Amino acid sequence: MELFGVKTHHLEGSYLMTKNEIDRIIADAIEYIKNPLHKEKFGTIALGLYDLHRELNPVYKKYDKGPLTDWREIPQLVSLSITMLDL
Repeated sequence: MELFGVKTHHLEGSYLMTKNEIDRIIADAIEYIKNPLHKEKFGTIALGLYDLHRELNPVYKKYDKGPLTDWREIPQLVSLSITMLDL
């Protein structure tokens, strides 16, 4: 699967999520973007993307609040604050 030109099977390292879980989260998000009529799915998709960032994005770990049960608990980040951090 490819998202923004990045193939998920090229991810290297040891992760708690399986490739299938990563692919499912990305596919669910893409499907929701294409067809946002199922608003009841938003929370689950948002939490999945949060977990994906917690797992794969080392910069995001600074803002990690651990596992969440409500999408409204996801830390709000300004994209500029992430791009200004040293990777």
